[in-house]
Amino acid sequence: MKINLKIVIISIIVLVAVLVIITLKSYIPKIKEIVLTEGQRYNGLFIEKINSDSVSGVFTYEIKTRKITTPITLHLGESVSGGCMSIEFIKVEGKMATFLMKETCLPQD
Repeated sequence: MKINLKIVIISIIVLVAVLVIITLKSYIPKIKEIVLTEGQRYNGLFIEKINSDSVSGVFTYEIKTRKITTPITLHLGESVSGGCMSIEFIKVEGKMATFLMKETCLPQD
């Protein structure tokens, strides 16, 4: 029985490509819209002050077993990230600030 090497190589490449596509499709980043007012906290984000085009407060995140807290000021369109989380400041309406929170790490199986 003669096996065509070209067909075997192409079959392996196609199989690997399909596995890569399946793996990437299973990772859909979680994006959540969050609305906060002054004095509110969501996960590691604490909002102290909301201005017409910026917010200030404190951002806390963990890397391995270490907790990191840093003061922040975000202007519209800016983001802050740490660990597996990214938070983008997208809108102000009165005294309410809206953010997009994105999980940025691949899931662990």
